[in-house]
Amino acid sequence: MIIYLFSSDVNFLIKNFEGYSFIQHFKKAQGVGEFVVKDSYRTGKYQIDLTFNEMEKVKEALGTLLLEKGVGNNSEINAVGYKIENLIDQFNNE
Repeated sequence: MIIYLFSSDVNFLIKNFEGYSFIQHFKKAQGVGEFVVKDSYRTGKYQIDLTFNEMEKVKEALGTLLLEKGVGNNSEINAVGYKIENLIDQFNNE
């Protein structure tokens, strides 16, 4: 399964999930560079190829991170939480 993510999203995932096996795919995408359409149109995104199980692991890890860092003291979603929710939505749409 292929997902396209902006550089900031890839960096966020690498920073927060360094010990996870699926993170190798995000690092590989960084090494390959930005996805280019028709050899000339830059997309600003990286192409990441994950298995179904890896996609599920990413979503599970994001859900855990949302509970750990995405909710403020007032039990409201904070800025990090909104970022995590956006990423979860992107992985759910694939």
